[in-house]
Amino acid sequence: EPEIGLIIGAVFQLIYLGNLQIGAARFAEGNIGAFIAVVLASQFCEANNSSYPIALLLAFFIGLVAAQAGCYLAPAVRRIVGWIVPKYVLAAEQGNSSKVKYWFMQAIAVHLFAGFIYSLLWLLIGSLSINLFSQTSIYHRLAEFLTDGPSYSDRAILLFGSIFGAVCAVVFRVLIRKKTIPLFVFVTIICAIALVWYFSHLVDLTYSMEMGCFL
Repeated sequence: EPEIGLIIGAVFQLIYLGNLQIGAARFAEGNIGAFIAVVLASQFCEANNSSYPIALLLAFFIGLVAAQAGCYLAPAVRRIVGWIVPKYVLAAEQGNSSKVKYWFMQAIAVHLFAGFIYSLLWLLIGSLSINLFSQTSIYHRLAEFLTDGPSYSDRAILLFGSIFGAVCAVVFRVLIRKKTIPLFVFVTIICAIALVWYFSHLVDLTYSMEMGCFL
């Protein structure tokens, strides 16, 4: 489903805007963590399955863990490439075009091999983790709650609050660090208005639901 990739890309972009280093990528959509989350979500998430939100949440979590662990992959790759660079420079100084091409391709191969092995490792870990967790009683209880509980549209409204809160936290952090007080006050007013609207809508939603949905 294209919506899964869109949601994951948006959330990872918000995390990147919070100055949280994700993998070695300079942009959020291209990092390994987002790729792993999308693949796991497409593998385990089915819209007609009651456990769809749980599998999606696990895919997000595993993708974030893989992205943070990827911070240690980039320095290792740089060290290996740093060992190749002197040989490449020496070949260029000697005018040996064949060795120049050889060491150049070696540097590219290091990046490709590291990314392939790292992605494959986390995909295996993620698939195994979700499969094991899906066999536990907690997983099935959550699935039963989601089956008998609020509709997907109602859950989306509840999810909006958490995402909106995360975005506000990121924006406030950036504004405070840059000491832009007037803009901070303006954004605070806009967020306050949005929160008032959201909570008023949430109250209406709460009263419209049966109490059993929250028990």
